[in-house]
Amino acid sequence: MGFLKLKIRANQKGDYYGSFAVRHSLTSFGNDVSLDVFYQTPKTNIFTSLHNYNNLNASFWGLESAIIDKPLLNDKLLVSGKGMLWIQPQDQSFTTNKGSLGGLLNFRGSLQLGTWFPYVELEGKTKGWVIGNVFLGENISLNCGLNVRIK
Repeated sequence: MGFLKLKIRANQKGDYYGSFAVRHSLTSFGNDVSLDVFYQTPKTNIFTSLHNYNNLNASFWGLESAIIDKPLLNDKLLVSGKGMLWIQPQDQSFTTNKGSLGGLLNFRGSLQLGTWFPYVELEGKTKGWVIGNVFLGENISLNCGLNVRIK
């Protein structure tokens, strides 16, 4: 996976930042080249990505957007949500010209306990390739875990 990132301060009167990255990832059908855009305010972290999925014969498009760690309940509860919509090669084929519509929804809640962040996450997706997800077919996953954030 290739990665290029640049961070730009968007406002001089507070912590507002923008950043972007260009990624290249190998996929089950060829590759994904994406343009990632990050925007951070004091209370909201937003991520958006435009995907260009490629196989041998065609290009297909996708869009991804997420809100990350939105504080609620006196900043103790952090909620995140992500949505993806894509057209990828039908049956994950390397040679097809036909595309299949797919998508993903993800919701995550974590509780801030000092540097400890226990979380619960629910994710559902249709058939298709998603970076970091081991399932190429339809799937619903429930994940629980613990993050440790050290400043």
